[in-house]
Amino acid sequence: MAELTISSEEIRSAIENYVTSFSTTTSREEVGTVIYAGDGIARVEGLPAAMTNELRDFPGGVLGVALNLDVREIGAVILGNFGA
Repeated sequence: MAELTISSEEIRSAIENYVTSFSTTTSREEVGTVIYAGDGIARVEGLPAAMTNELRDFPGGVLGVALNLDVREIGAVILGNFGA
């Protein structure tokens, strides 16, 4: 049976190559939950960083404008057909 040997130098070199070539990227995405949608208005929980008149993305590529800011939820005017 053949003996398989790996030198500590090969291991060190492989780890060093991996570490030096490793790059990471991070991104932040704020996601809320639509708790009500009707009559062109959506109420959304979980967006504590929302600002007045901020354009927000909704499911299906629909946009909305955040207008009513509360501690727990925002109210947004929907700019498009959200009920489809």
